[in-house]
Amino acid sequence: MALCGIIALLLVGCGAAATGDETATDGDVAAEQPAQIDDVEAGLTAEAIVSAAEAEGLVCEENEPRLKSRAQVIACKGDDYVILTATRLVSADLMDEQIATAKKATCKSDFGLDGVRFAVSDAWVLSPGGDDDRNIETFTAVTKTLGLEWTEDLC
Repeated sequence: MALCGIIALLLVGCGAAATGDETATDGDVAAEQPAQIDDVEAGLTAEAIVSAAEAEGLVCEENEPRLKSRAQVIACKGDDYVILTATRLVSADLMDEQIATAKKATCKSDFGLDGVRFAVSDAWVLSPGGDDDRNIETFTAVTKTLGLEWTEDLC
């Protein structure tokens, strides 16, 4: 089911080579986070995302960001390969570039996906693990709970 995770992986950090983003070390992440966490906490929070995902039967865990451009990564998984990923970038200014990189990689892949789906709030970007009905239904329910509308950007 590699298909289900490609969008999530691209937005979480596997697209580093395409964006020129550097891999974060423990020191890099720790050094970046304190100054920037307060900048985006007024909007969507990790706690709200986890609560909305868990209400849909997903189990969430926070992962260590793999790239310097990521401040926080939450991966939520459910039965039958239902996946939701929430990534908080260190700056909302990086959002357009990150989404464009994810779309480019998705559209060039051999996984048969027809584009990217995502919801954005400040520096947070949420994405489903695939384009099958279960992933889209769960993603829609979570974004609705959070008061977000999601976007579909087709190839």
